[in-house]
Amino acid sequence: MLMTNVVAEGTIYRDLVVFDMIDTYRNLSLKSLLGLHWVNEFCAETRFVLKVDDDVYVNLRTIIINLLYTGSISENISQPDIKRNNRINTLCESFAEIKDNLSFVKGHGLVGTVNRKSRVMRYGLWGIEHTEHPAVFYPDYCSGNMYLLNITVVELLLKASYLYHDSSSVPVNENNSVSLSQHMCFVPFEDVFVTGYLARNIGVTCYHHRGFPHWSVGVNKANIVRLVKGQLLAIHNVYYLQMYRIYKLIGG
Repeated sequence: MLMTNVVAEGTIYRDLVVFDMIDTYRNLSLKSLLGLHWVNEFCAETRFVLKVDDDVYVNLRTIIINLLYTGSISENISQPDIKRNNRINTLCESFAEIKDNLSFVKGHGLVGTVNRKSRVMRYGLWGIEHTEHPAVFYPDYCSGNMYLLNITVVELLLKASYLYHDSSSVPVNENNSVSLSQHMCFVPFEDVFVTGYLARNIGVTCYHHRGFPHWSVGVNKANIVRLVKGQLLAIHNVYYLQMYRIYKLIGG
């Protein structure tokens, strides 16, 4: 019944990508990599990819204006006249977080809420056995609720994941030992694995941006005001019925 409804929605709105996998929390790393693979195959001409969880409300207007202001997407739009330029600059200057622009994403970087020195948990939903991951801390990584990257980084992350999963493609040296990729810790938590281990292995840096929501930044009046002012790019922990209400509240 569920798949029947999914197929029906996909046929009507053409807004779903369905993968042949078991959709569980411990399969999030696989799910995210399959999503990046789809983007790389069918959206290769895009400049940026914004990975967002389904319980996050995003103010795309703020993100786009930040990218316009930094010149990250200026060549992708028609030449604006002086009046329009002034309007964009005025909008940008009105955002309290404009100093935290998104220029990092023009290079080989991931942008989001960066977690540093996060301790590995051994119990509960985010627990992982010592035998699977003996390290005490995870590498720096972007919170998985929302992060931004360019298409070049998508391709690099996928190549790193292929090296990890396909030992036959991993280069070996004269001592018959495999590259570091083969010994990279796999973790089922997609943000740690994709933006932490894979990113680190290919030299991609995670940049912290104050506008990206920490997992605890939920729906309340103060956060909605921050969203409107541009102090936040998104709000986390949003129930689906609240999405449209926020959309109407902030003026679409």
